[in-house]
Amino acid sequence: MRITASFAVCLLTAGFLFSGGCKKSEQPVKMGQTQDPVCDPVQLFSAPVAETYIVMLRSAESQTGSVQTLGKVSTAASTIFSRYAIPENQRFALLNSIHTGFVARLTPNQAQALKQDEEVELVEQDRVITLEKGCFELVSPSTVQWGVRRTGVGDGTD
Repeated sequence: MRITASFAVCLLTAGFLFSGGCKKSEQPVKMGQTQDPVCDPVQLFSAPVAETYIVMLRSAESQTGSVQTLGKVSTAASTIFSRYAIPENQRFALLNSIHTGFVARLTPNQAQALKQDEEVELVEQDRVITLEKGCFELVSPSTVQWGVRRTGVGDGTD
């Protein structure tokens, strides 16, 4: 009998301490509403990658030839590299998606020289972007997969 009474007192004390630690909202939440999360918004940080540059070539419409396949991008990049006496081993990625170009390890002087080239649209230092913890609200969820608009599916064009 003493054990049961002691156990009941311990449970009652624990429940009292637990309920005292919970904080209730000053304003009641109505049915169907959610309470706003209490946290800072997501923060974005960006840091440049040393001597790594993204080089975008001019669009196919503004060039005499079309630069679309990896082979053509590689040839265009090699031509530019030889024009400025940049070693081929400094190029480490080719880009041929929406835009064409390459990623390369360049000195600031080489990057500046490429900016002046008529076949180059953009030279920008590569960056690592990170998101720190925080809260965000999903405004309107979408069930459409990424890139679907580019294929023409669903709009009757293809």
